Amino acid sequence: MTANNGFGPHVPLELSYSPMTQANLGFGVGFGFGFSTYDQRTTLMSLANGTHYKVLECESSLSLIDAKLKEVSVEKLPGHYYKVMYKDGSFELLTNPDTLSSLKVPYKIVSSNGHFVTLNWIFTNNQFRLVSIVDENNNTLVSISYPDAQNLATRIAVLPDRQALTKETDNPEGYNIYLFFGDNHHLTKVTCDAAAGLEWKIGYTNLDGLGPWGRLLLVSLIPAVFTNM
Repeated sequence: MTANNGFGPHVPLELSYSPMTQANLGFGVGFGFGFSTYDQRTTLMSLANGTHYKVLECESSLSLIDAKLKEVSVEKLPGHYYKVMYKDGSFELLTNPDTLSSLKVPYKIVSSNGHFVTLNWIFTNNQFRLVSIVDENNNTLVSISYPDAQNLATRIAVLPDRQALTKETDNPEGYNIYLFFGDNHHLTKVTCDAAAGLEWKIGYTNLDGLGPWGRLLLVSLIPAVFTNM
């Protein structure tokens, strides 16, 4: 999705999966959106493009270790904010190190032409959970609600303000994605109401010493929202 009426930045609406993590950010164990993060505890920077770097952090500076290409650089800004800068001029601002979690997440993504989106998070059960993405005009691009006593699924609402029929359109742009979970909070099914019959089913294979590895069992005819399956 390209925010701000096509001016950017591009917001990737896809879930990535890693069997090597047991973290549950509300999308199922091992699943998450492909945003850049920095784990201050392990000093690992994970970029949105899938690359990972160890980080050397000092009181007033930050640098990537063994970053051979100059396509990305990082710095620590006054006020203890982290800035991830890309060669094309775009950048991300991550939460400051005074927040409760060692994992730092992006709260603003800025395109090379200066347009931006804001990511809103809540901190619950010792971890961050994304609740909405809004553009610079305060239009909600994505809103997310998580399971509770009344709802067993995570609901990802894409363009939630454009889901109802109006006088101007009989074809709403917005839609919902629902994530359903099985034992041990593993994602087992995904449905989408953009059209009838859109469903993904996910199973897991237990590998000795490595735990459960996810595998896609059934894919609908629209492009899947998963990567690294």
